[in-house]
Amino acid sequence: MMEAKNYWLYLHWLQMLDSADSHGAGDDIPVCEEWKTDLQAFVDWAVANGYPGHGQADRKLTLERIDKDRGYEPGNCRWVKKHDR
Repeated sequence: MMEAKNYWLYLHWLQMLDSADSHGAGDDIPVCEEWKTDLQAFVDWAVANGYPGHGQADRKLTLERIDKDRGYEPGNCRWVKKHDR
């Protein structure tokens, strides 16, 4: 069975991939190849970059791109509370 932390990170990963693909023809947001193909690489980055992984608090966080002109990649993402976006 998947740990709760990894379950929420898996959902964040799927949302990121969906968001990257849902901007219309030619407007897709790039996702670094490592994150696109390796969930564990995304999980490792998330945990190293402040993802708390403790139940309810996880639902209050969302993945944000710092520079909207760049894609989803380790140097351009951070965790923020949904209401702070």
